[in-house]
Amino acid sequence: MLFDKVYKYDIDRLLSMQEMWKTRKAPSPLSYADITMSSDFLEVHTDQVLKNDQRTWTLHENVAVFKDRCDFCGFIILYS
Repeated sequence: MLFDKVYKYDIDRLLSMQEMWKTRKAPSPLSYADITMSSDFLEVHTDQVLKNDQRTWTLHENVAVFKDRCDFCGFIILYS
């Protein structure tokens, strides 16, 4: 999945470059499966998150919107 490619595998690859993290904080890889299995993720309603877009979103809200937009793009590609 695109999420794991960008936020897990690419981050893992970057973490192997030790020189890069001497002067900055190293990122933490994220797993889509771990995030979406939590009860916090299951309570997220994307339409409500998008209505209140002037506040800082939680990790679970960000992932829910990411998934929703990827699904929408796939739908557009499939039916265009």
